[in-house]
Amino acid sequence: MDGNGVIVLTFLVYGAIVVVGPLLMYFSLSLRDLVLSRFGIVGVSVLLSVPLMLRGFTGTDSLQYYTLYQYGSYLWERENSIERGYSFLMDACHALHLSTYGFFFVIAFLTIGIFMITLNTVKDSINIYASCFYFITCFYFNMFNISRQTLAVSFVVFGLVLLSKDKVIPSIICFAAGSLMHISAVIAFLGIALYYLLKKCNNKVVICVTLLVALVFIFNRRLLADLAGMLFHTVYYSGYFDTETVTTRRIISKMVINSPLILLLLLNLKRERNVRFLSLVALVGIFLTTMGDATGRIGLNFSAAGIVAYGFALQKDVAFNAGRSLIRKEPLTVLFLLYCSAIFMINTVISHYGEVVPYTPFFPPQPA
Repeated sequence: MDGNGVIVLTFLVYGAIVVVGPLLMYFSLSLRDLVLSRFGIVGVSVLLSVPLMLRGFTGTDSLQYYTLYQYGSYLWERENSIERGYSFLMDACHALHLSTYGFFFVIAFLTIGIFMITLNTVKDSINIYASCFYFITCFYFNMFNISRQTLAVSFVVFGLVLLSKDKVIPSIICFAAGSLMHISAVIAFLGIALYYLLKKCNNKVVICVTLLVALVFIFNRRLLADLAGMLFHTVYYSGYFDTETVTTRRIISKMVINSPLILLLLLNLKRERNVRFLSLVALVGIFLTTMGDATGRIGLNFSAAGIVAYGFALQKDVAFNAGRSLIRKEPLTVLFLLYCSAIFMINTVISHYGEVVPYTPFFPPQPA
């Protein structure tokens, strides 16, 4: 296929995913019959996994994952090591004699399935379509690239939602499972401390101090690099925060771009405690991702909680000025969808984040 054909294929596949994906997720999550709902979740997870299974070398890290699965970890060309949970999944897929396509499918299916289950647990309290649309436009395409970490993030977000429901032990299990897939997920354990602080202390003080500490860290990247090195026990991830490309100008520009999301989360801080918790976590995650480059991979563990938090924000009319003024949820949702579409175009098409454009399905023939 020539260059023009590949570009046409890319826009057809990605356009179909953006248009059809949220609708399929919405309809399956809207089903009230328990059996049909479960079939819907499984079916949608399968369908959305197919483009990821067939992605070939689309995405920055796909070649590394292909090499890792085909030839083993001795060819892993990074300073960090492969986590045991991910190694276990590879071994299980090898034992089942799955090809690399099969392995990519398993990783994608688990990731999407866990997110679908997460949304299913809160579907009566959120704007389902808004959450699904944000998931597809602002998270799904990361899976063409950092599939190991997005799997870990799915466990983290599920754990955060469980924690917001006061289910501490199950949340710890989810955080541990995520950490076994990607070490960056250990940052999720900080969420437990934050949850108990919100539960036991003055919420306004906790929120202000948390956001202030987050801002201090991101504007003093050496402190954040040291913290990352301590949490992850490797200089590989601490190096994300200590690069010369992380500048104050970049942080501020990213803050401006993310300002609509930040505003929605700030409005959520006046809601019930579980919504406040998820929104505060997502805010901290957004602050971390504003540093740009690979730092977003660390912040993604928290910012992905927005998949649920934005759904909470757009489920009700937004009241302000002591309840005397309202912003209707319908126009606010339309603006949110337009914003997500613009972010998708900027990140995926214009900035080529993760090198997911062009979409080149199937692996090229390999030498015998």
